[in-house]
Amino acid sequence: MKLYHDYKRQFRVFLFFLGILAVIPVVFSSAQTVQELNDKISQKNTDINRLEEEIKKYQAEINSLGKQKDSLNNSLKQLDLTKKKLVADISVTENKIDKTNLKIKELSFNINDKESVISNNIKAISLDIRNIDELEQNSTLAIMLSKDNFTAVWNDINSMTVISDKIREATIELKNIKVGLEDTRRETTDAKNELVALKSELADQKKIVDQNTAEKNKLLKQKTANPAIKNY
Repeated sequence: MKLYHDYKRQFRVFLFFLGILAVIPVVFSSAQTVQELNDKISQKNTDINRLEEEIKKYQAEINSLGKQKDSLNNSLKQLDLTKKKLVADISVTENKIDKTNLKIKELSFNINDKESVISNNIKAISLDIRNIDELEQNSTLAIMLSKDNFTAVWNDINSMTVISDKIREATIELKNIKVGLEDTRRETTDAKNELVALKSELADQKKIVDQNTAEKNKLLKQKTANPAIKNY
């Protein structure tokens, strides 16, 4: 029967199409870019850890000076160390901002990949359903009465079961990907909120640096105006 032969050809095309999807995932197109982003994020983490170690050293020196006798020179040293610590704090925050931006980009790629996989799964499921509908339009009796080899006919009938299994597998995968997509979107929202908080923290840190600079300039003016206290 012509319709039956047409179905056989469509079924072979479908299996070939399904095989291509299995061998070459959609995510492959952005895998290299995501890896590059991960490498940059790792470098940012390394930079942050290094700066945080510097901050600890500055803080230890500041604490040590705080235990010494009060003097103008001591206050100036504390202000210098505090400024260095604040500059390092700012660098940490800037690196965290950069890292968060990179993370948002990575999440964006993940969202695009998941949406592409969802779209392809929907197309594959639709194709499966059309193939089953076309096969079911021919009654089993009509197929068995065709001139084709009896065993081959039953093998092709069993193909309906194969397609049905593929539909179930694709549907389950589709549900899982959609759940993952929602998780990724929530993670993106959290990252954007963190970015806003970091930018606010950065602005506050810069204000503190300005205050520190103003305080140091004030002490330097006092030292210049009254040389007698320069060593105290």
